[in-house]
Amino acid sequence: LILTLILTLILILILILTLILTLTLILILILILTLILTLILTLILTLILTLILTLILTLILILILILTLILTLILTLALILTLILTLILTLILTLILILILILTLILTLIL
Repeated sequence: LILTLILTLILILILILTLILTLTLILILILILTLILTLILTLILTLILTLILTLILTLILILILILTLILTLILTLALILTLILTLILTLILTLILILILILTLILTLIL
């Protein structure tokens, strides 16, 4: 009887130890899985953030390009308009000079 009691106590101790070992193994596995999941999640989040930042930067660059195109168009239109205005003004001034010359010729002929 004493031997069976001792043997049962030893068996109960072995069972308790195996339970503790299995629980610690399960906890270690859970920790490893959470570490892997956090690594994967951080990688995915950094990839998503870099993609969003690159998209925003490309949109800003496209806006800058569009603005420079609009400014160059405005500047070319202004240059064309100034050229046309200078041509018109030179034509008017030459016509005035021609009229003055004709008037002076007429006045000299009369005098």
